[in-house]
Amino acid sequence: MRIALICEKPSLAKRVIDELLFIEPDMDRSAFVVGWANEFYHLNSAFAIPRGQTYQSFPMTREAVYKPITFDGRYFDSETLMSARRGISARYNSKIDNDDFLSSVKRADVVYIACDASPSGYHVQMRVLDWLKSLDANFVIKHFPVMSLVSSDLYHGLVNAREIDNLAEHAQLSLVRRHFDYNYLLNAYPIMGMTFEKAFGKRLAWPLSKHELQVLYFMRHGNSLTESDLFDVMKRWKGTGRYDTKGWDSYYGIGNSASRSDIMGNLKAQGLLDRAGKHSLVISSKGERLLRFLHPDCEDPDQVMRIYSWAQLPIEVAKEKVDRYIKTFFGKQKRFLSKVQMDSNMELENV
Repeated sequence: MRIALICEKPSLAKRVIDELLFIEPDMDRSAFVVGWANEFYHLNSAFAIPRGQTYQSFPMTREAVYKPITFDGRYFDSETLMSARRGISARYNSKIDNDDFLSSVKRADVVYIACDASPSGYHVQMRVLDWLKSLDANFVIKHFPVMSLVSSDLYHGLVNAREIDNLAEHAQLSLVRRHFDYNYLLNAYPIMGMTFEKAFGKRLAWPLSKHELQVLYFMRHGNSLTESDLFDVMKRWKGTGRYDTKGWDSYYGIGNSASRSDIMGNLKAQGLLDRAGKHSLVISSKGERLLRFLHPDCEDPDQVMRIYSWAQLPIEVAKEKVDRYIKTFFGKQKRFLSKVQMDSNMELENV
């Protein structure tokens, strides 16, 4: 039997492979292939942001559009896998969508999809499923929501793997979040790009994310924190206290365990945060300057909670609330920016 395994990340693949050997003892190890979706690592770069829109047409909202999903398998080498994975042939050192890997997946009898049992995990399972169905092959697809990395839990999860019918229901929070993220970026490119140009004379290649902006505002209020303390603040983000997050499933605060380091790293790389002493971070003069070019209502410490609360509503109602928020947020900033001028000394004036 030919088996293909598509995982959320390489570390998960390592754990699942051993258990799969027991579940599928007759599988053809020479035909075994593994891959993981690139967008787990690149997140919003999976969006297909349209180009060629006029500045006057913003703010706008639309349904999220994604680039074709791609997969990667370059994180394992043959020697490691041969010794640690009981002889399985490591044929996946190149991308899954090259001719060899793609044809291997098409020839598989069974394709397992192993992702975290989280809204984002179910969302990417939906994307992977759409990709698999586009291949027009005859394999059986089995979903495996990973609840735990304990061997016995992985084993029982694989035994009970099946095609899940209600993926959209499980993915609701991620669908609403991605609708927000897509439309935030759609408008941030032109409007926040113009903001940076007025503030510093040039645009950023990539606009600040919604989380980076709110963390920068947080640091503006006289906060001097170590990176670990700021990481903890993001994890336990409480906003203004208006929302009671106790009992909220899948609420992770600002970002997640993987992206919080990127949030801090990007703010430092752009010069918006500075070192204070050996270990602490503070907002920089550049960061202060940027915030003076933003409408006061761009500061919204409850933003992440709003998105979560909207995700509890029917999907179309949630999207309407997102659309209204995005148009208001960027509409205010665009009007505010039209009143801001920059003199030859790069000093801020409101006119």
